[in-house]
Amino acid sequence: MNRLALFLPLLLALIAPLAPAAAPRLVFLTVGGEFDPTPELRAAAAPWTGRLTVEVIPSGAAPADLQAALIVVDASTDLSAAARTALDAARAASTRVLTVRAKPPAASDPALEAYFAVPSTENFRRLVSHLAVRELGLAPPPGLDVSPAALAPVDYPLQAIYHPDAPAPGFFRDLAAYESWLASRAVPASPRSAPALNPTVGISFHRSFFIRETQGPIDALVRAIEARGARAITLMSQGAPDYAPLLRADGTPVIDVLLFIGERLSLARKGDGLAQLRALGVPVLSTFQHFSQTPAEFVKSPGGLAPVFTGPLADHERDGLIEPLLVAGKGTATSPGRTPPAVIPAQVDWRIDRALAWARLRRAPNSEKNLVFTYWSEGAGKANVGGDPDDFLDVPGSLAALLPALKARGYDVGSGPLPTRDQLSDRMAREASNIGTWAPGELAARVRSGALALLPAETYVAWFDALPANRREEIVAAWGPPPGRVMVHTDERGKKFLVFPRLEFGRVMVAAHPDWGYLQDDTVLVSKDALPPHHQYLAFFLWLQRERRTDAWISLFSNIVLQPGKSEGPRRRRSCRSDARRHAAHPPREDGRQRCDFRQTQGARRHARLGQPRRSVRCAGAARRTRRAHPPHRRCHRCRAARRRRSRHPGRGAQARARP
Repeated sequence: MNRLALFLPLLLALIAPLAPAAAPRLVFLTVGGEFDPTPELRAAAAPWTGRLTVEVIPSGAAPADLQAALIVVDASTDLSAAARTALDAARAASTRVLTVRAKPPAASDPALEAYFAVPSTENFRRLVSHLAVRELGLAPPPGLDVSPAALAPVDYPLQAIYHPDAPAPGFFRDLAAYESWLASRAVPASPRSAPALNPTVGISFHRSFFIRETQGPIDALVRAIEARGARAITLMSQGAPDYAPLLRADGTPVIDVLLFIGERLSLARKGDGLAQLRALGVPVLSTFQHFSQTPAEFVKSPGGLAPVFTGPLADHERDGLIEPLLVAGKGTATSPGRTPPAVIPAQVDWRIDRALAWARLRRAPNSEKNLVFTYWSEGAGKANVGGDPDDFLDVPGSLAALLPALKARGYDVGSGPLPTRDQLSDRMAREASNIGTWAPGELAARVRSGALALLPAETYVAWFDALPANRREEIVAAWGPPPGRVMVHTDERGKKFLVFPRLEFGRVMVAAHPDWGYLQDDTVLVSKDALPPHHQYLAFFLWLQRERRTDAWISLFSNIVLQPGKSEGPRRRRSCRSDARRHAAHPPREDGRQRCDFRQTQGARRHARLGQPRRSVRCAGAARRTRRAHPPHRRCHRCRAARRRRSRHPGRGAQARARP
């Protein structure tokens, strides 16, 4: 035992040099809150795992001790009293302390300032390697380049062209450099020099996605564009984007359509953003990613973009941006505080398909575009034609003004004389209105006159059978097997046709929007949930897309917002919706507000003041003859309005007009 005690110290002394030394400790005292770089610093330290212990402490925290090999202090915010005390103790213990972003700047370490100028993941990755090799003298991990060029901080411009395959540092400083690189990849000639080639889709996003390496949705959009034979020009900007580089020398745009990812075109000077969009003169499509909902949660949610994006959506509409679509949701956390977005492939494909449809529409000559205008024709009566009474739209008068304007711009509206307002109103009521299931004789008479478009039932059944099974089951459960009963004509041979009321003016069609259907079927009249489209409703939009090859649908009325689906933003119902390209009906005014050529309802103005889109649900109670069979309920905006009128003007009854 005595001998063991004698040799034990000697044995330990021999073994001690063989034991691995503890990894040096590198501490960052950083700003916390919204601009906390902790996730980026932790990701940057990953290559040094086991060789260097990197710890990130918010400046407002109260660390127990700061004993480390090196401390880097971000002095852009004040340290807590506990942090100052611990820092003083570390200095007293001869721990080296480096300071960045100090006030005055002379107190900062000039070698480190450039790394913090743009706090990107790549800059922090280079910073950690720089500190480990240059300041602590550590050997780099195998395969890690620590040459001066590899460790130099990246100089990020305020605006650049991004591409997921771009060589380091991952972007191009101008469009000429980007196009030169595209040419080297055997991409077709530049759109600047050959505007007649494939469409070009622009993407505009904030630089923060790139510097934090969370640009997965942008990468997915670029890949989808190129997979369809088009080209992408992706502009990343710090602050308000400058779209001047997207214009040729003659002022024409390089791009055909622009996808905008962000909150506002210009937060500080809204007029500047609007002026740039006017100069571009291309459709600008809203593109969102959800930071609090996963893709699965988004699919299940009834709100769609609401309520998180209700405010940004209203801002986009004021800036003239249209057609909002979500392309990504909240992903899975890869490390504490670091949750990259999760791409929703179906939404990305839909976004790009819609963008390319807008691009093709822009490039097509006006004389070759097939347009359709839809108007209100509810209740299947001749008097219920034109504009929804709630909207106060003079639809015949508007169409009578639009047709000559289209002709002046080169659209094909036929060679004959164009109708006046009164002539159009009479023809819409007598020739092109929806007809109820209770008047088959009237429907047959119009079919014989040749005034209506006919779709053979067997053609529609073939389209219907190609839809997803769950959608077919929904429609059959509500409306029966195809082709249903609404607007269906059976000729003398027993052959069935789906009927579409419309007026033709060259390549411009003026058509009755399919009836909602509540008054056409006693069974659905008492339904409590939102109804799927009936067969003629669905057939109309499939017919526009597949047979008539409609390029643009301009809606002067649509009840499509009342179909099942999400309450805000476009919603896809698996081919149950038309893919006709839709024009923006109301471009922005000079003051940035949304322009409308017609009077709005008081309810719509109230919602506009609140920055909310108008949402309403109609019901069969709107018709007097069915009011007794329909108890008022909260979902129906007309029932709500009736209750308000009765409460405010009890002596005037239901005819009293609602006030804002």
